[in-house]
Amino acid sequence: DKLLKVITDSVDEAQKEDAQREEADIKKEKADNSNPQPAKQIGNNEVKELIKDFVTKYSGVQGLDRQLLAVLQAVLINHNTRLIVMGEVKSGKTALAIDLVKIINKIQQIRGRKIAKINGDVLNEGNVSEYFEKLAGMDIIIERAGSLNNTVAAKIIEETENDPDYRILVLEDEKSNMEEFLKNNEQADKLFKGRLVVRQNKIRDWALVAKKYAEAQGYEIDEMGILALHARIDDLYAISLLIGKNQVEEIIDNAIKKSKSKRFGKVLKL
Repeated sequence: DKLLKVITDSVDEAQKEDAQREEADIKKEKADNSNPQPAKQIGNNEVKELIKDFVTKYSGVQGLDRQLLAVLQAVLINHNTRLIVMGEVKSGKTALAIDLVKIINKIQQIRGRKIAKINGDVLNEGNVSEYFEKLAGMDIIIERAGSLNNTVAAKIIEETENDPDYRILVLEDEKSNMEEFLKNNEQADKLFKGRLVVRQNKIRDWALVAKKYAEAQGYEIDEMGILALHARIDDLYAISLLIGKNQVEEIIDNAIKKSKSKRFGKVLKL
């Protein structure tokens, strides 16, 4: 409920500010004898549901739901789409960066915009302006961004600040590399304020989430079931490096259905 209230307050505030900006733009356009074309706005309730569903999806990953909420609040209120996603190797940070870009575009009602991924090492060896021109109209995720040299980083910031389309730009790398990069690049540190640190849950952490979920449904998981649960969660990691709470809960939901159909009782067979 607290989470939904924060989302509600953020959405309402953002919608109010957008309405004021839109009214000012319309007045300016009328003064210039032009025909105003008000931007279509997604409904408040739909925005709230989009954010709630997205944040809840990652609620099982340690501390990530609160970070996501803070980033999306900044998008709503300040239109801040200069973001950083960092985490350890194989923590699923790239997958999260892609998901984040998609949800921001949904909230802003931007359809059909492609997402381009480019490696920081490649940018170091090429012409940044040419790359940004080739990627015109696309949101950009820079992988291994911590490897960017100072000259290239400054050029990226220049391109970003002069971007008329306000594209989403995400810097992504391992936490230690990104922190070192920001330490040596004051401009980037100031510009890229929306930040996410992905801490990968261990299999045992997800097993605990699943166990609590099962107990909330009135079921138990015995020792053999826990071992089987570990194997099922390990299978999930083989498919995706970033697991969501809903995927773990689905394992339990399926086990409950099986238990009911075969009358296994309240001890789940996984």
